[in-house]
Amino acid sequence: MSQNGLSFSTVTSLSTIRTLPLNCFYKSHTHSKIKIVENRKVARRARPQYQPSTQTANLHYYRDLRFILTNSEKQSEMSNHISYVSLDIQDQLTHLQIPDSFDMSQSQSTFIAASMFCDTHKAEYHFPSRTEKSVIAIKRLRSNLKKDIIMLLEKEILVWSKLQHINIAPLLGFTFEIGIGFPLLISEWMENGSAWDYIRKNPRCDALKLVCDVTGGLAYLHDKNVVHSDIKMDNVLISSSGTAMICDFGMMRVIKSSEHLEDFTDANNKSASQYLAYELLTDVIHTTASDVWEFGIVVHELLVCKEAYEGKSGFQIWKAIKNRETPSIPTFDQLTHQVANEKVFQNLVEIYSSCWEFDPQKRIDMVEIRVLLNKLLETENISTLDSPNSRS
Repeated sequence: MSQNGLSFSTVTSLSTIRTLPLNCFYKSHTHSKIKIVENRKVARRARPQYQPSTQTANLHYYRDLRFILTNSEKQSEMSNHISYVSLDIQDQLTHLQIPDSFDMSQSQSTFIAASMFCDTHKAEYHFPSRTEKSVIAIKRLRSNLKKDIIMLLEKEILVWSKLQHINIAPLLGFTFEIGIGFPLLISEWMENGSAWDYIRKNPRCDALKLVCDVTGGLAYLHDKNVVHSDIKMDNVLISSSGTAMICDFGMMRVIKSSEHLEDFTDANNKSASQYLAYELLTDVIHTTASDVWEFGIVVHELLVCKEAYEGKSGFQIWKAIKNRETPSIPTFDQLTHQVANEKVFQNLVEIYSSCWEFDPQKRIDMVEIRVLLNKLLETENISTLDSPNSRS
């Protein structure tokens, strides 16, 4: 049934309810027909008066009651934007620059790329505080998520929205695609793309600066007790000024929790295996220690400008990690990037290879990595990670 032709008076069956772009439906004690209320305040007051029916309570992939419109509303009301973000989360995301009412269909977005679980689009947006339109990136999570997974996603989004650091990509907006319900994560567009894009286009770039940037960003997260859970080259973006910024916080936890995307973490999936910490072969819980393992892989790839397990399939990588085989360390002469000198390089190797300690309890942490890197930079008379410009 199409969205534009719905008649709410006829909505009675499970199959019909599944087609509606609402997250969860509640029935009145005295009325069997579904009512919808537009006003947020009215919706809040109405919420305690409605209880889920046995049938609708089983629709666990739909979410909380959002709007309640009376049966007399015109069908054309369905063409208006219906927000999927829960009311409680909306109240905590009012500081974002792009509101929940953002309509992707009206943004004239351009498809850029697709990954295993999301599509990336480029669009223009006019911020009220700016005279000209700005370019934004829209990540569209390609899945209809269950209620509990959406609640997890919103929790991760809330954490991301409050992070402020020069090496953390700021979240500008969060909403759900109208009609379809796919989550949309909106951030600033980075012309230099991911770390992979950048180093491949700039083979003589300052790899040491990028390493320092990622170190600063991840150390900041861990200082805030935030586990990223998916540190990799594709989740490190490079700004127009050449600054590395970490993005997509907690998305791996959301993906692993979704039965629709469970194959993403399969051992045969190379993108899921190559940053996998040793302990995650048997444990599904990401920690700051597993972040550090992934950080070590990223630093290695930044220095050598190629994948840590180049030439191996996802299963071969998984097997190598299980057998405690770590990426081979290059010599200074094999590097194409600028890494100051051989002494700095050797110290970097010692730091990032210590990230691959198989016992996570004995693994180096970001506090120690930041201290060691700062000492190294001070010795070589290079700006430290704790310089005044390192934090916003």
